[in-house]
Amino acid sequence: MQNFNRKTEAGAVAYFRYCIKNGDAAGALSCFHPDAVYIDRDGRELRGLDQIALAIQEICRLKMDIQGETPHITVVN
Repeated sequence: MQNFNRKTEAGAVAYFRYCIKNGDAAGALSCFHPDAVYIDRDGRELRGLDQIALAIQEICRLKMDIQGETPHITVVN
């Protein structure tokens, strides 16, 4: 496994993409705060890790190689 600096936005996004590509749902889910809100492809709000886990498991099952130029993270305090 590669080393990712998850304290940086680029490192966190790289780790998330790595988890998805390798089907690691638990690793991908660890990128979310327990109170996170995830908007799925249908526009539904999934709140909390239990709801988000279902979407992440489906995404990881596909083992997609997600590519992008600029990572986007929204942090709300």
